[in-house]
Amino acid sequence: GYNDPYVDLQRGFIATDAASAQTVTQGRGVVVAVVDTGVDTTHADLKARIRDVHDLVDDSPVMTSSDSHGTEVAGIIAAGSNNHQGIVGMAPKAMLSIYKACWYAPTVGATARCNTFTLAKALAAINNSSARVINLSLGGPADP
Repeated sequence: GYNDPYVDLQRGFIATDAASAQTVTQGRGVVVAVVDTGVDTTHADLKARIRDVHDLVDDSPVMTSSDSHGTEVAGIIAAGSNNHQGIVGMAPKAMLSIYKACWYAPTVGATARCNTFTLAKALAAINNSSARVINLSLGGPADP
């Protein structure tokens, strides 16, 4: 079992029987590139898993208070396990390379946006890195 307080609320973790998979591997030695809105690099469940951070958007902090999507994605991937914190990641021993390539508009309630330029910059940088897994949790307009 796990001592992380919210593991029992992780429907996907439970449905995929990730706990059984983690008896075989937990992602040690794997670098996962996360292309998103940035990540809270001080988050207790993530800070030991973050290897490097790249801002491809602007000179603002890689994570701001209104900017939680990237942190949530990073947690699903690699949140630490059995640390009495939050949730358990699918690969809690993997390392994360964070690429901020998306941002929020300054208007209240705005959704995150990315463009092909910042996404291409992220993918080019990742191509020259040691990351072997890339996560882009992106959405888009409806397809009529």
